[in-house]
Amino acid sequence: MCWAEPDVTVDYYPQGACGCGAGLESALDLGVARSFQQLETPEPAAKRIQHDLHAGLCGCGREHLAARPPGVPDSPVSIGPNLRALAVYLVVFQHVPVERCRDLIADVTGAAVSAGFVHSCLRAAADLVAGVIRLIAALITAAHVAGFDETTLRAGPAGQKKYVLGAFTEECSLLFLGARSLESFRDFGILPAFRGVVVSDRYVNYFHPDWENIAGNQACCSHYPDTAVMPIRRRPPLVAGVTGLAVSA
Repeated sequence: MCWAEPDVTVDYYPQGACGCGAGLESALDLGVARSFQQLETPEPAAKRIQHDLHAGLCGCGREHLAARPPGVPDSPVSIGPNLRALAVYLVVFQHVPVERCRDLIADVTGAAVSAGFVHSCLRAAADLVAGVIRLIAALITAAHVAGFDETTLRAGPAGQKKYVLGAFTEECSLLFLGARSLESFRDFGILPAFRGVVVSDRYVNYFHPDWENIAGNQACCSHYPDTAVMPIRRRPPLVAGVTGLAVSA
């Protein structure tokens, strides 16, 4: 930490009595003698904000009602966008389980929310980024080379696990929650239309004949460091576009 411009300054003055018996509340102020800075968060307290929409009467006799502000649903009582963003951040970025997220929000902000509220925030956030996810998927699908991998993740009841499938380029990453099955690989949606080189481990699903468009397979050097360069499994040349451009590897 370093010394910086304070957000709040609190002044303290001598209290009590001097050795001479005089009260220090009347002592002459000589200015600040010492200063201490402390980083602190405000006391947890969610604010209840009431949005009152006023009606106005035009000179022509027509009445007009003020519009609801952005982020306020057509409901008498709702949770604001900042609390919703906090729920998404805790679950998605910090991997806090839903029920613990609910409890943490109550402890930190004083707002009593339900587990269902947290789930609704995740659904709403997913809808908001759906277009971005489609764009990322398109960019990876159109890449000349992409890395693919899969790993386990605890999901659902205790002891249950799923697989996170990943597709990556130097600029884009896309994850998909499913199983380590051919059906999940299809549902992920990248490999069926991918025409570049697949960099992966030797898991059989990356070499399935259904991926008839891929240019070839390259073994990942991180998985197999004993071999610096491994031959790409080549496929017959593909023809794309009305100009007859040959794409081969």
